[in-house]
Amino acid sequence: MFEANSTPLFIEMGNSAWKAARATSQTDILVACGRGETTLQLHAWLAQQPEQTLVLASVGSEAEVVALVDTLCEKGYHVMRATTGEAADFKHCYQEPQMLGVDRWLTMLALRSRKQNCVILDAGTAFTLDVLDANGQHLGGWISPGLKLMQHALVSRSERLHVNEEWVPGGLGSSTQDAIGLGCQAALQGVCEQAIERARALLPHADLEVFLTGGDIRYLNLERIGAHQHRPLLVLEGLYTWWREQL
Repeated sequence: MFEANSTPLFIEMGNSAWKAARATSQTDILVACGRGETTLQLHAWLAQQPEQTLVLASVGSEAEVVALVDTLCEKGYHVMRATTGEAADFKHCYQEPQMLGVDRWLTMLALRSRKQNCVILDAGTAFTLDVLDANGQHLGGWISPGLKLMQHALVSRSERLHVNEEWVPGGLGSSTQDAIGLGCQAALQGVCEQAIERARALLPHADLEVFLTGGDIRYLNLERIGAHQHRPLLVLEGLYTWWREQL
């Protein structure tokens, strides 16, 4: 264990939002403590927090991440940045491991110690699938557009089409906006179900644990997914694991 005031803030910078968490000194369990959409909101939020050490993972471009880290350092923060690399008991399947998104890598680090066959579905701006076997071998994955990317891809080519942010799940749309939302929701549901099916085909005689994360999980019919664990802080859990291994 360690003192609460010695622990950093853990920050995940996604494509469309950021979130932060702290590790409690009593249990080492991460607790969400902040969320926003822009770096300006992040800076304003950080100014109200006591921590001066930040552990950061970002899926942004290298130029964007370097600029953010430089700004934070200029403000007096000590920043530890996680990037995809090698880790004990984890084996890459990518020939160029650095091309694996740090968010995907961290979700697998978070689950590596379970020594179980894991299927990880992350429904965010993009949808990603990763399969990790019980020996820590990454078997590969999928990347496809997330729900909102699918919607905006449809409406971006026509001024007559618009995204409806609210629709009743299931059934058929009685307006073009509802039809777009429901169609994209069905596509997201389908890719999730096919992802689990493909993972079972890869490991036909093994037990699989299914983990769900990402903000668009709320649009899924979870009964059709079957047994699973919802881990909304899974990337941050992996970031915490990475940080502990740097000590």
